[in-house]
Amino acid sequence: MNTNLNYLICNSNRLANLNLKNGKNVNFGDTHIDFTENLNLICIQVDDVDYSNLNWPNKKNFYATYSTSCSWLGISEAIFDKIAVYPNPTKEELYIDNIILEKATVYNVSGQLVRTFTLDSANTNNTINLSGLPKGVYFVYLINQDAASVKKVIVE
Repeated sequence: MNTNLNYLICNSNRLANLNLKNGKNVNFGDTHIDFTENLNLICIQVDDVDYSNLNWPNKKNFYATYSTSCSWLGISEAIFDKIAVYPNPTKEELYIDNIILEKATVYNVSGQLVRTFTLDSANTNNTINLSGLPKGVYFVYLINQDAASVKKVIVE
């Protein structure tokens, strides 16, 4: 824990985990921090969620959240390494295999939630229907009991 940290620019990296909890998040202000464009960064661990949401609303991707306890931090990325998401690009159905999921949410590139799916947590093979969505790039946020991951999907 580094309480002297007051500047962190880590945008456009491949971050999957970020723990900023050090008791001194107020030292960052609002101009010395940026973790946007990290597609796999889902949860950012902070001292105070309300402070972070108020002062850093645009410093993260729209689907990432601030939390005082990102329970999946430290969980091996291997959980999501085995996932098969196909076909990509897709026109209608998207298959998500080799993982137990509870929920999947789909966001467009503007950060708008466009679909939510509740999945069968007893099944390791899931299907979500993306038919009717305009052609373009989407982010599918996959959530299970222990972790979360984002997959970029193209709808044709």
